[in-house]
Amino acid sequence: MSVGITPTTAELLDQVAGYVAEGYRRIKLKIEPGRDVERVAAVREAHPDVPLSVDANAAYTIEQVDLLRALEPFDLLMIEQPLSHEDLEEHAKLQRILRTPLCLDESIRSAADAAAALELGSCRILNVKPGRVGGLLEGRRIHDLALAQDVPVWCGGMLETGIGRAANLALAALPGFSLPGDTSASHRYFAADVTEPFVLGADGTMAVPAGPGLGVEPVDERLEEITTRVERI
Repeated sequence: MSVGITPTTAELLDQVAGYVAEGYRRIKLKIEPGRDVERVAAVREAHPDVPLSVDANAAYTIEQVDLLRALEPFDLLMIEQPLSHEDLEEHAKLQRILRTPLCLDESIRSAADAAAALELGSCRILNVKPGRVGGLLEGRRIHDLALAQDVPVWCGGMLETGIGRAANLALAALPGFSLPGDTSASHRYFAADVTEPFVLGADGTMAVPAGPGLGVEPVDERLEEITTRVERI
C-alpha cells in the first residue's frame, strides 16, 4: 500500500494502522522535505516489524543528503526516486553515500534507461510500471535485464481499472518481481470497477487472473453506465 502525505502525523498513523489491519504486507510512505524524518520515525515506532519504504517523487536534491541519511536508522526497504528523474549520475553519487537501497521509478521509462541506471550504480532496486514504460513487453524486458543481474524489481500501479490491474498482476507474478508491489484492492479507488473487483486475500496476496488474455472480462452493465460514445466500423 502506498500512503500519501497527510495533513498530520496522527492521520498518517491512523491510515497506516488501517492498511496493516487489512493485510497489506508492505507500507510505502510518500515524503517530502519537512514531512519526512519525524513521520517515518512515528510509523516505524508504531509498526516495528512491518516492511517499510518511502517514496520522494523527486522532492529532494543531492544537497539535502543529510535529510535522507537521517532516514537510515529506520530499516527501510528502499528510498524511492529521491532526486530528479533526469539525474542518474547524482542518484549514483547518493547511492554510494547511503546504506539504504535506492529505487528508481520516474527515471525508468524503458529497458535502456534501466540498463543505464544499473551500469552507473544509480539504484539497487527498480520499480516497473507497465503504464510508464510503454506496456507489458517493455516491462518484461526490464524484468529480464534485472533478473540477469540479480536486481530486485517490483510492480507499481498508476490507478488502473481492473483491466490494467490484471495486466499488472500478471507482470508482478514473474520470478524477478521479488518485492511486494503497489497493486491494491479495487475498492481503494473505485466504488465499482469495470471488471469484478480485485480483493486482497487474508494473507496479503492477490490472485493472478487465470482466464484467457488478460484473464478478466468487463462487466457489461458497468461499461454501459460509463460509455459516452459508441462508434461502429
